Amino acid sequence: MTVPPDVNQDVTQDRESTRYRKIVIGSAVIYTLLLSAYVVAILWIDTARVDAPHFVRGPDSLGYEAAARNWPWESQAARAAPIFPLLLRFAFNNLRAVVLLQTMAWGFAWFWLARAASMCVSRLPIRVAILAVLLSLSLSPELLTWNSAIGSEAISVSLVIATFACTITASRIRSPRWWVLTASLGALATLARDTNAILGVVLIAAAIVVGVRKVEFRRIAAACALISMSAILVSSALSSMAEPPRWFYPLQENIVVRITPRADFVKFFTDRGMPQAQEVSEMRENYFLTHLEMRENPRFAPFRQWLRDNGPRVYGEFVLTHLPWQTELFVSFREELLLESVVPFGKIVDSNPGVIYRALGRLSFWHSANGVIAWAALALLVLSVGRFGWRREDRLVRGVLLVGITTAIVHIYASFAADAFEIDRHAFSATVQLRVMLWITTLIMIDRWVVRLRLSRASSSEASNQRA
Repeated sequence: MTVPPDVNQDVTQDRESTRYRKIVIGSAVIYTLLLSAYVVAILWIDTARVDAPHFVRGPDSLGYEAAARNWPWESQAARAAPIFPLLLRFAFNNLRAVVLLQTMAWGFAWFWLARAASMCVSRLPIRVAILAVLLSLSLSPELLTWNSAIGSEAISVSLVIATFACTITASRIRSPRWWVLTASLGALATLARDTNAILGVVLIAAAIVVGVRKVEFRRIAAACALISMSAILVSSALSSMAEPPRWFYPLQENIVVRITPRADFVKFFTDRGMPQAQEVSEMRENYFLTHLEMRENPRFAPFRQWLRDNGPRVYGEFVLTHLPWQTELFVSFREELLLESVVPFGKIVDSNPGVIYRALGRLSFWHSANGVIAWAALALLVLSVGRFGWRREDRLVRGVLLVGITTAIVHIYASFAADAFEIDRHAFSATVQLRVMLWITTLIMIDRWVVRLRLSRASSSEASNQRA
């Protein structure tokens, strides 16, 4: 008796589904063990070594710890990024508990994303590859080190990753509830770090497009837009309530570090009323060590007042009229923006993971800035042109990936333009987002090409049999 082909196909699919479930469970166990090993080493084993600080404190850490004693609207340090101080507050300022909680959020978000992305492909080997690459990326020293830091970077990345995991799930399942959850996670990401407001703007634009094109989804789209807009407005209001405003010191750093080296740039600002140009230029040499003088010394009061009254408007005009120079400077900092300085960070504080994690990092976190740029350009081309093997039902996932990569690039550029110091830290969420989107795009495309090749071979074989 001959078994029909569709029955054989169903049996094969059931076997692959069973194998995939086992692989997912095994991956979850291994991932949890590796993540737990790092946390245990940072929180408990390293405490026996007096010379090895197990908590990473940066310039903002003490401010966050002090802010955790109050509510976000009551503290200067918490207003720009209230989620992390709230986490500290609910953990009773216990730093071990904070590192543990943010690492748990990290693990959940990354595993959710790996699982959601793997469901977008049909071939079992590609599903396994997506799981392996994304989980390896999350365990690479360049990323994992930030979980030992007392700062907002790890929780910001976790919320961004969870937002994209939910977006991919929503684009595949197409349930309105998933889109509301996506907007809610995006709102939390905006409140975790103010530069993530770019993600909120993208979600608002997407909600408007869906509301215009799909009448039946207008209420859901309006709810998503309202959630994202509320988060942006709250974040903006909290930042403006700070004294000085959140933008004040980054703008001061930009003028001193980037503007004063060139006389024509200084003239641009002095023509628009900037006082004390000579005194400000003299601070450039040792600005990192003497920046507090500019913040507090009464002799710089006229400059600070001009910066408060006219700084954002004049600097915005400068950026718009000097885009070629700004872009050239941006490209010259590509190494720092995309990969370099997060590695020494872990080495300095002696919190870098061991050899297993470094091996995983070599697998998933490529260190060629030019290679990442070329990879992003190729991915944008493949996503923009529909003839590269995309199916009709891939339109939503393809749109999510295209917008995700574009948003990450804009986010990195905006982080660079907004601040002259610690640009790697400010662009960190976007850099991670870019690499994640590139990996997912690449592996989905490989799956589509493999399926298309097999179908082409099957049709060619069938045509040959018919001719015979």
